[in-house]
Amino acid sequence: MTQRPLYEQHVSGPALAAFLRVSAAWGLDEPQERMLLGQPSPETLRNWKQNRTGALSLDQVERISYVLRIFRLLQESSEATAWLSLPRAEPIFGGRRPIDVMCLEDIRGLRQVAQFLQAMVGPEQADPSRDHPSSRGRA
Repeated sequence: MTQRPLYEQHVSGPALAAFLRVSAAWGLDEPQERMLLGQPSPETLRNWKQNRTGALSLDQVERISYVLRIFRLLQESSEATAWLSLPRAEPIFGGRRPIDVMCLEDIRGLRQVAQFLQAMVGPEQADPSRDHPSSRGRA
């Protein structure tokens, strides 16, 4: 039996569980979930949902990290789900809904939406190191 890489052993389960919670909070459908996860088969996604765990690729872990970052950046807003599902006029969206940009074939859409939101809230609020225990107590 081949040993799985460490990111699969220690990150896949928690990452997938967090993704599924965000998906439920946003009211995503299965095609959107599959796109955000890099197009796993419908059977694989159903298995992950049923078992709340699975072996994720490094690409899938990276995709989930962007989804979680976007979720965190939108948490301050009570209109988060509406923001994702309404067409936006900003150049990166070009009239599309943010969720549609996030669901593009490659990871660039996720990255662009995360960067857009980070720029909107400013670097202080969007700095993930701020939430890290080792950064507490720093000036």
